[in-house]
Amino acid sequence: MGTLADNFSIGGMISFLAARLGGLFSTMFAKAAPQPAAPAQPALPDVASALHSVLPAVNATIWLPALTGAFAKYEINTPLRIAAAMGQFVAEAGSGFTALRENMNYTAAELLKIFPHEIPDQATADRYAGNAQAIGNLVYANRNGNDDVASGDGYTFRGGGLTQLTGRSNYQAFATAIGMEIDQLPDYVATPEGAALSACWYFSHGGCLPLADAWRLTDITRIVNDGALEGLATRIDYANRFRDAFGIPEPTA
Repeated sequence: MGTLADNFSIGGMISFLAARLGGLFSTMFAKAAPQPAAPAQPALPDVASALHSVLPAVNATIWLPALTGAFAKYEINTPLRIAAAMGQFVAEAGSGFTALRENMNYTAAELLKIFPHEIPDQATADRYAGNAQAIGNLVYANRNGNDDVASGDGYTFRGGGLTQLTGRSNYQAFATAIGMEIDQLPDYVATPEGAALSACWYFSHGGCLPLADAWRLTDITRIVNDGALEGLATRIDYANRFRDAFGIPEPTA
């Protein structure tokens, strides 16, 4: 039998070990405790079926990965948002998604109608008609961040992608957003990946998402079409076709 001092030492050691073990078990159980699940991301609607139904001329094998990746990246993730975006894409790039760079090869009559400020008379229209590069450099000079006619910015940064991203400032903003050099973008936006990504970036960052939620297609058109309502009927028609394909009723005010 030990002395009182021995008993005290043994008792103290037992208390010390119990406290350490208790703390260890608490730490182990705390680490093992289930963590709250991350918020679920909205599941995309059946874009493949809708694409096949509404736009049979589009090569889904090429375009479906590009579209769904861009939709997910820029929160175009509900049936209404996707339908509204697709209506704009069709109006800008055609029902086969083949017009991925703006065709500047306008006739004299088209120039007078589309660019009345830059092409003010018949003589000017006749001089530029059919010269795509000269037309682009003239009509887009000193706009949207472009430099003067001689810089060549107008034609280089003409419309590109599924929403026809236009102007050096817009190209630069998109380049910064995806970590790419601006000089690479004119070619990149003419690829399915770049065309879809640039369009979805512009749609999202331009403020179209809440407008799509409210089904304000005219307001979306003004944003995408630089204030104009060109092709509004086509944009609304195809947006409604995709909405119908997703089985969503038209929102009421």
